[in-house]
Amino acid sequence: MNFFGAFSTAALPLRPLLLAAGAAAATTGLYAYVTRSENTEGPVTEVVKEQITKLVVSKVQLQNRVRELEELLCQARRDCDLKSKEREQEREAHSILLAEKEEMLKTLTHKAELLKTNQKMEDLFNEREQEREAHSILQMENYEMKKTMTQLRRRTLR
Repeated sequence: MNFFGAFSTAALPLRPLLLAAGAAAATTGLYAYVTRSENTEGPVTEVVKEQITKLVVSKVQLQNRVRELEELLCQARRDCDLKSKEREQEREAHSILLAEKEEMLKTLTHKAELLKTNQKMEDLFNEREQEREAHSILQMENYEMKKTMTQLRRRTLR
């Protein structure tokens, strides 16, 4: 990762960490300078001591903020893991439901085909019954005609 990549929008959560690291480095450098100045018996002004105090306070505040952010990041990761597990469970449930839906569609299609076949059978049965009735009627008419013809022959023969 290059230096400027740390300041991109993707690295936004890292900015407080970089700021804390920079402040810590500056504080350490200033502390080393002051310590050397005291060892060489040079004059240390009140302004430098105030700056050191401010930097130390700022460093502590930044360290506290970094701890807070680390805790937030850990919580966010736990939440993310939990949501990932929930999503995976939902995905599995969705797959199961899709499989059940496909099975139900197959069953429904099969039942529809059976209903069509049953309807055809009923139609054929009804048609057969009508044909039987028509056949019975025709047989009766045939019998009546034969009877009438027999009577007519007898009359003509007499």
